[in-house]
Amino acid sequence: MPSTSIRFGVELELILGHRQDKEPFAKWDDLAKDVSRRLSRAGISNHIHDKKNGPEKYKEWFIIREVTIKTDPASYLYGIELVSPVFKAEGTVWGKDLQTIFDMLHSNYAVHTSETCSTHVHLSTAGNTLSAAATLCLAEAILYYEHAIDALMPDARVGDGSSGAGSYWCASNRMSHMFSGGAVVANNVHDYIADMAAAQHAQQPVPAAAPTPFNASASLDTCLDIVRACYNSGLFSMDDAMNLFTAKSVIGMTRGKKADFVHGKVFKWNFGNLYETSSSSSQKTIKSNGTVEFRQCPGSESVDEAWVWITLALAFFAGVLSSDGDLLGGTVTGASVAELEVLLQRGGQVLGWGHLGALQEVLQSVAGRGL
Repeated sequence: MPSTSIRFGVELELILGHRQDKEPFAKWDDLAKDVSRRLSRAGISNHIHDKKNGPEKYKEWFIIREVTIKTDPASYLYGIELVSPVFKAEGTVWGKDLQTIFDMLHSNYAVHTSETCSTHVHLSTAGNTLSAAATLCLAEAILYYEHAIDALMPDARVGDGSSGAGSYWCASNRMSHMFSGGAVVANNVHDYIADMAAAQHAQQPVPAAAPTPFNASASLDTCLDIVRACYNSGLFSMDDAMNLFTAKSVIGMTRGKKADFVHGKVFKWNFGNLYETSSSSSQKTIKSNGTVEFRQCPGSESVDEAWVWITLALAFFAGVLSSDGDLLGGTVTGASVAELEVLLQRGGQVLGWGHLGALQEVLQSVAGRGL
């Protein structure tokens, strides 16, 4: 079991507007001020984010404009994001806050979500910095349990990043450029990792080996081997392994990148917030306040939906940290939903929960479809 408690924060992306019996909000700022005022009245300490005040300290809820949410300007509906303070997973404050927030929202606004809305959960441990070995276990589990977690998600939050408007922001971690060597690297993973590291050191991009009939995409086993080789060699950290973009990508060329780079905010799991780079040695180390971000969950239109996705993230995180990296192995695509449920139950026990609540119903429903 984890020797420290788990901390987390949640980002709720929503589409809000006026109720039919109210006047519409002329602009986003007016809506944000109204939301902030009503949250304060409901007992939720909050503020509207202002870059002029510097980085957020995550001591209270804050409101931010979410530009990735698509809305029709003529509809008087606006994309808005509510970002939580840092919570103790084992505590009860977060549940009370969520209930209060959604009660207030539904009482005063038209509340919607869309494919471009999401619910993000940032995860960390308290007391001790997450270890490098723990990040390896987490990366391996993300790959192994991916299809089982996919089965719980709507179609727009599943796939390679091209299956829907929302999936661009939660692409499979197997789309990381670290796994771009395809099937041809299966028998020489060590050399492949060394070549990738040499290219990074020389500030040169590594061209992807595009899958062909003669070079299929890397299998799950090969992806797991690559992740472990990154860790064993010490040449790459888990953000490199799980969130690597090629310099030859559109965003890489736009940013003038000379070498492949970490771009975690478009993957299901983002390790990019976990590390800091030493100015003297250019070596990455895990930050004491670093987080791993679970980005795949859809927008939460109700408190029950938010509960499901937060419970999934917390139970998975706790379950992996308590499992010592044990994977069941032997399958082509990874774990079944039933195997995922075993892991989540373990995580729930670590967190002191008697049950998984509404998440249990989701798991049973999906398992009933034979997934």
